[in-house]
Formats: sequence, structure tokens, C-alpha cells
Amino acid sequence: MKLIIKKMKENIIEESFEVIRECWEIKSISQVAELIKEVFLPNNRINIPYIGLEHINQQTLSINSIGISKEIQSQKYFFKKGDILFGKLRPYFRKVYKPDFDGVCSTDILVIRAKNNINPDFLFYLLANYDFIKYVSSGSTGTRMPRANWNYIKNFKCYIPLKNIQISLVKVLSALDKKIELNNKINILLEQISKSIFKHWFIDFEFPNENGKPYKSSGGEFIDSELGKIPKDWEIKEYKSMANIFSGKGLPKDKRTSDGKYPIYGANGIISYTNDYLFNEELIITGRVGTLGKIFLVNEKAWISDNVLISRPKDKILTYFIYLLLKKFSLSNLNRGSTQPLITKTDIGKLKIAIPTKEVFINFDKIIRSTQKLIYLLNKQNQTLCQIRDALLPKLITGKIRVNLEGIRES
Repeated sequence: MKLIIKKMKENIIEESFEVIRECWEIKSISQVAELIKEVFLPNNRINIPYIGLEHINQQTLSINSIGISKEIQSQKYFFKKGDILFGKLRPYFRKVYKPDFDGVCSTDILVIRAKNNINPDFLFYLLANYDFIKYVSSGSTGTRMPRANWNYIKNFKCYIPLKNIQISLVKVLSALDKKIELNNKINILLEQISKSIFKHWFIDFEFPNENGKPYKSSGGEFIDSELGKIPKDWEIKEYKSMANIFSGKGLPKDKRTSDGKYPIYGANGIISYTNDYLFNEELIITGRVGTLGKIFLVNEKAWISDNVLISRPKDKILTYFIYLLLKKFSLSNLNRGSTQPLITKTDIGKLKIAIPTKEVFINFDKIIRSTQKLIYLLNKQNQTLCQIRDALLPKLITGKIRVNLEGIRES
């Protein structure tokens, strides 16, 4: 990361916009981009990538997963590699992403394509700039579920430089995003490893016995329970026996800032930042209302919103067991909301769990904690990289600072 920042400093030149104004033109979005509405109808014989609003992370310009077209049941839109996907529902969430593959997306996503002489990456950063997000939000229609309006968006005025300058600006910003993407890929792999170990130990019952051999394969003894056969000395208990469950707290909008010290967690993960925090401990969170079923581990100073249920482990060695356990459950099945998805702490608290001996918990924690610590460190690095990118983005995209035309060469 230090090498990336060093290269950026070497190529960024701060000077008055008046000096470079002659290289830039004022244009509207309709002059540099077009809205694509190529309809895709559900077809279980075709299996291509699908992106819904739930797959695009808030604020970070990244995705958390990819769906498949066979699972959708209503009309969607096609997109091509290099198109910009802009979440039009609650645009202040800044759900903006540029896929490097073809696919289909939700109709709650605007598919925007760069016109000739506009670099697609430059357009992506232009549409991800907070000034643009604020403009789109101000023209949204609907009170409870505000949606972006293309007829309003297309009139947004912006400075557009020559294409070679666009490419130079993109190199600076994309250097940060490439590192963020690499960290995300590493974290996905580490998370898969953690899930595999959890399944091996607590679903397949192949945790190490007293001789270090797989319990079930080595002839471990089992007993009957209401959840089926479980290892001898294990117990069936309710989830609330392992954790205290409670809700987060709302935070006024004027306390949110993109350059704040501490993350604000919502049902979809980090939604913004603030200079206040509620917690500084290991907690497991999941959406309480609206978005259900996503599980996040919080082990830093943070604010957790009131649309989130928090699990505070009663013993530190339970933290990663609880985190991976909740990921195995389909918590959305606990939905009791009629007009809006809702789960309660009572429902989660009553979930029945097969509980191993304390020795098994201790051994599991020793293995998983180091893996999860690396995930945490890479996530923290990504937060820093996102903040650097978002601080540079408006200055670069408007010409308040510029870069050498050679840009940043790949090392």
C-alpha cells in the first residue's frame, strides 16, 4: 500500500484549475453517457451472472457476491463489460459498480454506458463522485423509497478533459481499487477456509478427538438428540445461552461523514463513517429489519445502527463459532414482517444449537482467530484505501489536481 501511495504522490500535481481549464469542457451527462434498457426475460435454460442491489456494497464501489440468472423470476436488464451499474433505489447509498463481465441486473439498477471519446473508467468515477451522488439524491422521486430519475440525472453538468487526461486520472484511482479488489479476493478465500473448518468440525463432527484424530471417522460415540445424533458429551441449547442479543442505535444524518474515524454498520455492512462510536469489542451483527440474513463480525470501534441485531458472546472463545454458525442458518426464514422483512431477538434466541465441550471451543478458537484477524486487517486496509480514493476522487475528477500524462506505471 505504501508503494501505491508513493507512486500517486509522484504523479499528482496540485495547481489551480484555472491553469488547466483550457483542456476541459463542460458537458451534461447525456452528452457523455447513455441509459441502456435491453430487457432480459427469465429463462432457466440460460445461466449468466446476475447482480441485484443486494450484491452491490454501499459506498465502497464493490460487490459482495454475484447471483445467477436461473434464480430470477422477473424482467431484468442486460449489461456489458465496462457498463456502469448505478443503484437507483435510495441513491445516497452510493451503490455504484463497474463489472468486468457481461450479465443481467435488477431493474432497480440503471445501466449506464460511456459514449465515444469517454473512457468508461473515467465515467465510472465521475458517477461515483459524491457531488454527483448528492445531485442524483436531490432529484429522486418518492418519499419512503426514493429512486433516481434519469431525466434529472442526464442534465448534470460536469468537466470533461481530453481522453488522454481521463486515462491518466483513472490510473491513479484504479491503482487503489485494484489493491482493494485483491484484498477482497484474499478475504473471500480466507472466509471459505473458515467455513470449511467449521463444517468439518460441527456439521460433519470430524473435530480432533483426544488423540488428534477426526472424531466421527475414528469411531467417536454418538447420542440421540432432538436435532439428530450428536457426539457424546455435547448438549442441545438455545442460541441465547451463548450470547446476549439486542439492537443497535440510530444515528442522526448530520453525524455521518465520509471521512469519519469510525464505521457505521447497517444491515448491509458499513454504510458510512462518523466521529462517534458506540462499541469497541467483538460483536456479531445481522439485519433486524429490511435486509435480513447477512452476518458481519465487528471487532473495532464502531457505531451500529438500530436496524441491526447485535449478539454479544458470553465468552470470548464463542465469538467465531457464533459468527460462522449464524452464517450457516437461513435467518431470512425467521421473517415475521408483513410489509417489510423483520426478525426479532426472541426468534434468534430460540434457535436450537448443538453445543460441544469447552475444550472443542478453545481449540477451534485458536485455529480460526488468526485467520479472522488477517481478514480484519485487510478490511481495515481497504477502509483506509477507500477513504484515500474518495478524498482524491473529487479533486481529480474536477481538475483541481492533475497527474503527469504518463500516469502511474504498473510495477
